[in-house]
Formats: sequence, C-alpha cells, structure tokens
Amino acid sequence: MRIKIVLVLIVLLNVSCDFFTKSHDEDPVARVNEKYLYKDDIKDLVPLDASKADSTLIIQNFINKWATQQLLVDGAILNLNERKQESFNRLVNQYKNDLYTKAYMEALVK
Repeated sequence: MRIKIVLVLIVLLNVSCDFFTKSHDEDPVARVNEKYLYKDDIKDLVPLDASKADSTLIIQNFINKWATQQLLVDGAILNLNERKQESFNRLVNQYKNDLYTKAYMEALVK
C-alpha cells in the first residue's frame, strides 16, 4: 500500500512541475540550452520591401548573433564567481531604474 501511495505522489509531483513551466504555443526557431527564440521575437526584423534572399540573410545573422550571445552569457554565468555576478546584477538593476526614472521625468516634462 505504501508503494502505491509513493508512486501516486511521485506522479503528482512530476505533473505539477510540468504545470508551472512556461509553455509557448508555437515552435521555437532556435534553441540554446534552455533558452528559445520564437517567431514573435524576429517578426519585425525584416523590412516589408526586402527580397527573400535579404530576409533570409537578416534572419540568419540575427539568429547566429542571438545564439552566440546566449552561449557567452551561459559561459559567463558558469565561470564568473558569485560576487562578480551579484555586482553585475546590481548594475543591471540600477540601469533599469535609471531608464524608468528618465522616461518618467521626460513624460512629466511633456
């Protein structure tokens, strides 16, 4: 009886973990480790008057740049110590706050 209860709990835990993962309705265009690039992310890259060859080149270059950046960021996260990562996170948060503050001040002036 205990084995059945444990099995049911394991199944429920497994299903509940899948419930909380972020799902996306469309298929990804590219994947690097656990990060995905979707059509929505690249839909506005190509000008309307671009040829098929130009469109393909623009999208290929963007995907290659995105993938390279993801690999470098993942490598940095693995290789940089926690102190350096925390320092970067503080800088990112400060920059974000500065951007919001500047945008709000400009809206107030208008």
